[in-house]
Amino acid sequence: MRTIRRKIAMTATGLLGAAALLTTSAVNAHADYADITFKMYPGKISSVIIYADGKQAGRVNWVADPYEGSPKGDYLCAVDDRSDGYNVKGALTTGRTVSTNGKPSPGSDCQRGNLPENHGYGLKACLENHYVRACSTEYYVHS
Repeated sequence: MRTIRRKIAMTATGLLGAAALLTTSAVNAHADYADITFKMYPGKISSVIIYADGKQAGRVNWVADPYEGSPKGDYLCAVDDRSDGYNVKGALTTGRTVSTNGKPSPGSDCQRGNLPENHGYGLKACLENHYVRACSTEYYVHS
């Protein structure tokens, strides 16, 4: 009888230990980056590339009136390239924002809307989660 109780207790302890190990692994689902940087590629199609520890994590794209024959409107898009617990956010000084928050990764969030032609705007890209928010400086883009 003692042997059976001992075996049951050992099995239960082992199962609890395994469950704790699995739970600990699942909780730490986001990456902790030491270095988040941004690089702007300007033009009619502009991109702010977001690098986390030297690898591309996402980007914010701005396209002024995409191309002849396309629907009217300027195009702002946030693209998240990694499933790392972070989301990508893009913002214009007009107040227009896009964000991959709450969307599956990799993924994107885009908005189209016509802005007055030949005007300049500030574009900012951010990589964020519940604990960290890193944003680029404001880059100049035009419509």
